[in-house]
Amino acid sequence: MKKMISLLALSSMMLMAVPVSAVDQEIVGEGTGDIPVNGTLGMDNTDPTAPIVEGEDSWINVSLPTETIFYSTNTEKDAPITSPKYTITNNSGRPVDIYYNGLTSNGTYDDISYNLNLKGFDSDLAIRTVKDLSVNRSKLITLANGKGNMDEAGTTTGENTVKYEYTGKVNEELTNKIQHSYTMTLEFEAVDWTAAP
Repeated sequence: MKKMISLLALSSMMLMAVPVSAVDQEIVGEGTGDIPVNGTLGMDNTDPTAPIVEGEDSWINVSLPTETIFYSTNTEKDAPITSPKYTITNNSGRPVDIYYNGLTSNGTYDDISYNLNLKGFDSDLAIRTVKDLSVNRSKLITLANGKGNMDEAGTTTGENTVKYEYTGKVNEELTNKIQHSYTMTLEFEAVDWTAAP
């Protein structure tokens, strides 16, 4: 029996001496060390198991409209502004946070008063109020990864697409057709699955 207990104690000590991780190697009394280097070019960032560093932009793979429009169909005061519905799709292996980061005017235009909103995200966002452009960075939504998962275990799911549109109204009567052109900037951040919630 004593022999059995001694053997168990010895095996326990041997198990404790085995390194838990093979990530590090110790070089003691040697002048060189070899490190395997494995590279993958063209890694698939839609694959949730890809060994891409958490939180890196390399995870981002999002489909956006190439161009969008908004319009009103008459020149009367309080004419409603509308648009087609547009889709943003997250193809990434990670969920992606989407932020609105402003409209940039592509010209100098008539000083017309109208309100313009983004509708369809977590909450409606005013992006042009009366004659001023909104420049406040605002979070619009978090889209699930391309497989519909919000976390690594897949216990929380969600949509990987969002449909949005422009709404608003013209605040004054128009005497002629007015055309404005803007560039809307969206920012994307890959969700880090290893970060604490």
